[in-house]
Amino acid sequence: MKTPPPMVALMAFGDSSINFEMDVFISDFSSEDDLDYIRDDINSKIFARFKQEGIEIPYPHRVVHNAKN
Repeated sequence: MKTPPPMVALMAFGDSSINFEMDVFISDFSSEDDLDYIRDDINSKIFARFKQEGIEIPYPHRVVHNAKN
């Protein structure tokens, strides 16, 4: 829905993230599966826009050593 408009709040800075909370109003859904589909659609569009704008999300690199006794 366009009214009321979506609202986004910056919640915290993580080690490798910026955490936002977004409130979006939808007009028609009938099940939890619909909500999952809508959430996936919104997240996919955000990810595509980040990519389009050259925004990268850093991920920590971890090295795991397997020590044999």
